[in-house]
Formats: sequence, structure tokens, C-alpha cells
Amino acid sequence: MSLAKVLRSIVRNDAMRSDPDAIYNGRTLALVCCACFGGMLFGWDTGAIGGVLNMDQTREKFGYAHRSKTDKANLDQNIVSTLQAGCFAACLVTSWFADKFGRRLSLIGAGLITTVGVILQAASGAKGTLAVMYVGRFIAGLGVGAASTLTPLYVSECVPRAIRGGLTGKVFHSAHFV
Repeated sequence: MSLAKVLRSIVRNDAMRSDPDAIYNGRTLALVCCACFGGMLFGWDTGAIGGVLNMDQTREKFGYAHRSKTDKANLDQNIVSTLQAGCFAACLVTSWFADKFGRRLSLIGAGLITTVGVILQAASGAKGTLAVMYVGRFIAGLGVGAASTLTPLYVSECVPRAIRGGLTGKVFHSAHFV
């Protein structure tokens, strides 16, 4: 059974009835799944950072294991929120990059920026340097924010109109909250 036949049994709209079967293929679904890893970046970071910050090794490495609960909470909040600051900054300029360089290339750039930020965060743990952690979190936030902005845009422009809304919303948001 072809993908188009399966989709026709699920999706019932005018576009699905009039579009050719050839545009509903595995390549389209693979593109969506790969692109939606951009949405997963935010969920992954949100899920991982809390556990990392609660590790005794992290608290000792960064020198706040013996501070008051308030100081620990403030440092944790600052580290966590630095990523969101980067996300916010990226959202302001991402559309310009997407128009100038294209959605696909901008998504690749967002992934590279995120990778640089993650490397800096990992390197900060080697020396226990909070400043490097903050810089790494902000840079990773730039990539995460750009990917969170670009992914639904890219997916909605690449998939057939009959399944565009479902794939953009369901798949992206499922990946976003992993």
C-alpha cells in the first residue's frame, strides 16, 4: 500500500483528493523528521540542564556546592535563563537570515551554532568557569532559537498542502517537547 493511499484514508480534504500520489512519499516524511530535530533542541536542553545542574560534581566544579540555597537557586536560574536570552535574540534576526541565505542553509547554520555553544558549555566544566558556561549557553540559545523559528517555516514550505498543517504542528511540537 502506498503512502498516498494511507494518507487518503486518514486525511480528507480537497487538496488530498486532487494532488498527485507522487508528492506523498518517504522523502517528504524523511525531510520532516530530519528538520524537526530543530524543535527537539529546545526540549532536549530543557530536559538535560536541570539534571546537570543538580549533579554534585557540577556544583563542586563551579564552586557553589557550599553556598546557601538562595545562591544556588540564583546561579541555576541564571545558567538556565541564559539559553532563553539567546533564543530571544535569535528570534529577532532569524527571518533576515532565512530570507538572505534560505531556510535549509539557515537551519544548518543554527545546528552549527548550537554545536559551538554546547562545546563551550562542556569546556566550561573542565575548568569550572561560569563565564564560559554563560557564553556557551547564550550561543547555544542563538542556535536553538533560530532552529525553533526556522523549523516550522521550512517544513511548511516543503510538504504538500494537504498534510502541511498536520506535519508542521504535530511533528514539530512532538519533537519540541521530547
